[in-house]
Amino acid sequence: VLKMKNSEFEYISKYINSKDIIFEDEFRNLFFNMFPNRSERYYYYYLMEFYKKNILYKYDTNKLKSCSNRIKFIIDLTIEDRLEHQLMKINPTIDISIWNISLLSNFTSLQIYQDIYIVETYAYAKESVLEVLLDEGKNAIYEEDFFVMKKYNRNTTIYVIKTLNVDSPIVRKSTTKKNSRFRMPSFVTVPKIEKLFVDIFDDNFFKILFSGEINNIYMNLLKNYQINFATIFRYASKKHCYDELVNYLDHIGFDIEKGEFRWF
Repeated sequence: VLKMKNSEFEYISKYINSKDIIFEDEFRNLFFNMFPNRSERYYYYYLMEFYKKNILYKYDTNKLKSCSNRIKFIIDLTIEDRLEHQLMKINPTIDISIWNISLLSNFTSLQIYQDIYIVETYAYAKESVLEVLLDEGKNAIYEEDFFVMKKYNRNTTIYVIKTLNVDSPIVRKSTTKKNSRFRMPSFVTVPKIEKLFVDIFDDNFFKILFSGEINNIYMNLLKNYQINFATIFRYASKKHCYDELVNYLDHIGFDIEKGEFRWF
């Protein structure tokens, strides 16, 4: 029987909760020592159950961490269906990532800003995305025009078009067999929290937009949410800001090895 009992989850949770970090090999050995009747063949199924029940999350390469009080950071696509449909019709097929800065408003005093959507796509497709947004009656601009525009459009919803890095951590579409007779629709999705984590640190647009709020954003994300540092470090390396980000996290008192602030 694959399904695990609640008593089994509770039994292993006590051990996990006593540690800041647990290495994957250590967890695997612990699991089969505690439950020798479980088949090693189904190890990853069991591990997924721990993820689903918010007992464990993937913290870094070969490192797991107890969820404790940390929850998943959920990013939903909040544009209307018609706009999503129009964006999906863009040809050739492209990826588009969309989120609203209100996602971070609980961590900041961002209420001072108007409703701002960040719309990212590949550099060659930005004009196509802009045309769709304008055709749908949206107040859409390229990021370089934003800080001039916002002076004159304080209370309107603005769609800011930015360039999407090919290696960006976005929620990728599931790989299905392509039927060569039909064109695949463009893919409209959301970023992962790890992408925002790096972009807010490295991207001048966000540095200006969030300015004095950046420390608050990081403190809240690191204390309250499940963050995958393997994803963060991979993306930060692609954006050439890995060393600076590690130094910044150390500066604000975050111990990367343990995944905890040093003074809490």
